[in-house]
Amino acid sequence: LLTLFISIAALIVYFISPDAIHRQFAAILLLVAGVHYLSFYTIAKKGVEKFNRFINFTMIFSMGKMLFIAAIIAAYGLLIKKEILLFTVTIMFLYVIFLIFDVLWLLKLNKFLIQNTKK
Repeated sequence: LLTLFISIAALIVYFISPDAIHRQFAAILLLVAGVHYLSFYTIAKKGVEKFNRFINFTMIFSMGKMLFIAAIIAAYGLLIKKEILLFTVTIMFLYVIFLIFDVLWLLKLNKFLIQNTKK
């Protein structure tokens, strides 16, 4: 639903001001959403067995996502110098939106784990 909402909002912005959105916005959105959903799915499925494992997976995937996004920005900057600022702003904006989504859901999952381990 989050990805659909972002897509609709981007489409509206595109019709208002086409230069405000990177021309490869859909690919960037799928990349960022895929990375975040894959990490969240892995944490939710494999990290619920033990609380320490949950913390370890969360930290590893958070750092991995950050480094992956930085590598994508660096590679784009080296290969395609055109529109690097718009690309960086677009990918960082999407990263922050999905990061907020991740944090909210991981806090709920953490609360659930704490409640179930106390029983």
